[in-house]
Amino acid sequence: MVREVFLCPWFHLVIICVVVVVFFVLHQIRVRQIAAGLTARFDERMAERSRLAVELHDTILQSVQATKMIADNARNGNSQDPAELRKTIESISDWLAQATSEARATLNNVRLSTTEKDDLARAFQQAAESIGVTTSMKFVLSLQGTHRDLHPIVRDEIYRIGCEAIRNAYLHSEATELEMSLIYAGDLTIRVVDNGKGIEAGIANSGRPGHFGLPGMQERACRIQAALRVASRMSAGTELELVVPGKVVFQTAGHGWQAFFNKRSAIVRANDPPHATEGG
Repeated sequence: MVREVFLCPWFHLVIICVVVVVFFVLHQIRVRQIAAGLTARFDERMAERSRLAVELHDTILQSVQATKMIADNARNGNSQDPAELRKTIESISDWLAQATSEARATLNNVRLSTTEKDDLARAFQQAAESIGVTTSMKFVLSLQGTHRDLHPIVRDEIYRIGCEAIRNAYLHSEATELEMSLIYAGDLTIRVVDNGKGIEAGIANSGRPGHFGLPGMQERACRIQAALRVASRMSAGTELELVVPGKVVFQTAGHGWQAFFNKRSAIVRANDPPHATEGG
């Protein structure tokens, strides 16, 4: 009896210490999760800014610069031929129309990437329509396998790569048919194939000089641990294949403590006050 009297206070003290240590560890894990979430949001925002800067440089800015060159040549020239002046005005009008179309496509892509959550097939179909693919060539989109929920950040990178592949085929391939396949299996595979004129090996590996299309796609693929392959032969079309590891792209329900912390994170985010929309 005397032994129990002396042990009980120590036993209670040990229990209290263990509880304190457990709560301290859980608190540290929670703090790290919040910090990781903030870092991910910051990285996502910076990546989106970089993407928009590259896309504006590679599309709209080049069209505007071409328009300016035509206007400068007309201003510095001495030609008074009405036919020549009319041709210059028509060229300026065509380049401005292209810049407008590219700006509209860019804005539509940004909107679709945020509104078409996990429905990649629908998002790619609408992107092809907004770019103008469906009016100039036959566009076929197929879905294989069972649809699965995707990680939102990874899904957005996949969408950007797919849209760039569609856009490149539309602008450069001179194809009459464009096929796009989404394959849900152990991994997620996106395949884009055209029957156009093909591209040179050097361009397939590193992109066109002064353009950021293919290098940007490779950078996005690296960020999501995906493999991007471009195969082409002159006059034999081009095939682009993106393979994203399932462990990266597919969302799975958490277990045990992971599920608990995921639930707690969702509750905290739901209770956060709304943030002002950032201007850009």
